[in-house]
Amino acid sequence: MAPAPSKLYSDDVSLVVVLLDINPFFWGSTNSISFAKFLNHVIPFLNSLLLINQVNQVVLIATGVNSCGYIYDSEGGQLGSEGGNVDAIFSEVLQKLEEFVAEDQKKIGKEEDRAIAGIVPSLLSGSLSLALCSLRHVQMHVQQCQ
Repeated sequence: MAPAPSKLYSDDVSLVVVLLDINPFFWGSTNSISFAKFLNHVIPFLNSLLLINQVNQVVLIATGVNSCGYIYDSEGGQLGSEGGNVDAIFSEVLQKLEEFVAEDQKKIGKEEDRAIAGIVPSLLSGSLSLALCSLRHVQMHVQQCQ
């Protein structure tokens, strides 16, 4: 029996990078949808992308008030072992989001006065940089395998 094709050798691999803004100043000012409800829509969306094709890859990057970082990366075949279990993915993402928010809040300290004054800088450029690094990482692996 032939082994399953690797993500690196498939021509139809899709990499989706999702930037998730978890800035409480943004979510506190919008009344149309809560962050919890929004997250309840994002996780099944990510799961559906992975279920469409087993070699698809999803990277979730969070953007906070003072930092941005990787929250979830499906590269390691984590979803294949869980059988696409949305609850397992959801709990993993929630745990990493809680850790990220705790670290982000530690960094607020001196920045708190600016945030209260309404001057909250956007870290979108930092998140986009992480997304580009993720894309480059996948591209380098593909080149090494060829």
